[in-house]
Amino acid sequence: MKQRIEAAQALLKWLSVHGVPAVICGGYARDTIMSQPIRDVDVYVSENGYRVACSHLGDVASADDLDEKDEQYVHQSIKRQQEFELLDYHDFGLPTRTINLIGLHEASTISVEDVTSRFNLGICKAGIDLNGISVTDDFRADYKDKQITLLRTDWGHEASLKQFIKLQTKYPWPLRVRQPEEGFNAL
Repeated sequence: MKQRIEAAQALLKWLSVHGVPAVICGGYARDTIMSQPIRDVDVYVSENGYRVACSHLGDVASADDLDEKDEQYVHQSIKRQQEFELLDYHDFGLPTRTINLIGLHEASTISVEDVTSRFNLGICKAGIDLNGISVTDDFRADYKDKQITLLRTDWGHEASLKQFIKLQTKYPWPLRVRQPEEGFNAL
């Protein structure tokens, strides 16, 4: 676990030196804690830091292509998103070279707390920043109970269900829905 955290921090330090505050949240942090295989690294940056991060990390679309994609990508939290392979000369020691770069709407600052507050499943609410790894109480509850809690559906029911089904391939835990004032209901 320590090696994965240090590798993630090396990437974050590199971005910071290039003027892009960033955090790694979701699957990489969760799967690091649980010693599961890593498919990609979800790197969250501000909308303004997205283009700089793209140009420094991967051989991705030209600036014109990025602008075209902005108009096509619609999500309440995400302004831009691109998956790509790290350029060959980067060696942060990550267990994968696949980066999922995510530029957030209305993010003047980037923190693990801010990013994970946007997530809809409790077990995904973990992140890494320059200070280390951190998890929320929602993550702790899911981890302890071996259940996946649906915290919100403002992404849409279909998107939430797809995310749950994908997550269940690694974590075959039941789904529970947290009711606003009633605690938990297992499904």
